[in-house]
Amino acid sequence: MDPLATKVAAHIGRHNDADTIQQASDHLTTIRAFVWGYTRGRGFVGRDIDLPVASIQAVIVSACTRLTANPEQVTTYTAGDYSERGATLQGFILPELAVLNGYRRRAA
Repeated sequence: MDPLATKVAAHIGRHNDADTIQQASDHLTTIRAFVWGYTRGRGFVGRDIDLPVASIQAVIVSACTRLTANPEQVTTYTAGDYSERGATLQGFILPELAVLNGYRRRAA
């Protein structure tokens, strides 16, 4: 079992829930790939996608926690009688981007 999956489950208050841990483990694969692609592999020990440095681990856990808590990524906006439900991947939040941009290599 992936130790980061246990951290994700603990962040949403379900540290002993096997289904949540499995769901988090599934989402970790996707989030790791997103982070790997965003940083082009920088911030991973020996370029191993399963061994991110501590600050990258924190970003992965943070993003995975949001995805595990709301896998459909559904947001509801209401204004008076109008209501809209959007379902899109929200991407990384600003604190996550601040960390990731420190590792990101931009095209020259």
